[in-house]
Amino acid sequence: MNLTTNTHIWQALHSSLDGSKNMKMINKVLQTDSMSKERCSICSIEDTKKSDTLNLQEAMCNSNLNPSQETAVWSCITARECRHQESVNLIWGPPGTGKTKTVGCLLFALWKMKCCTLTCAPTNNAVLEVSKRFVSLVTGLLEYDTYGLGDIVC
Repeated sequence: MNLTTNTHIWQALHSSLDGSKNMKMINKVLQTDSMSKERCSICSIEDTKKSDTLNLQEAMCNSNLNPSQETAVWSCITARECRHQESVNLIWGPPGTGKTKTVGCLLFALWKMKCCTLTCAPTNNAVLEVSKRFVSLVTGLLEYDTYGLGDIVC
């Protein structure tokens, strides 16, 4: 059994217990404050540019997401647009619930918003699956197959 990954995670979390600035983000992720707000009280999806919202809604309709998946994507997008508080969104669920599809659609939406995004996954296979979903959404949008994918690196 290889414990290297778990050891690195433990060291990263343990090093933050000394009161460094990383503890704030860890508390946010772990929800140690039961009163923590889910959304910024200042920002809302209505504050997003109307043209961007319409383009993203069109992309969502073409992705065939279920309501829970759509909510997850919109939650990540609104959190990204907020300039008032830091946030981390976790997309989780048992196998077969559409996490890969949701992340692929989220990456597509962020790509349409011209956001530079780094995506990580625990296995090479997971990276490949998310990449396939994302690239299939992007290539479906292109008018001609001869266009390159620009700055997309998989």
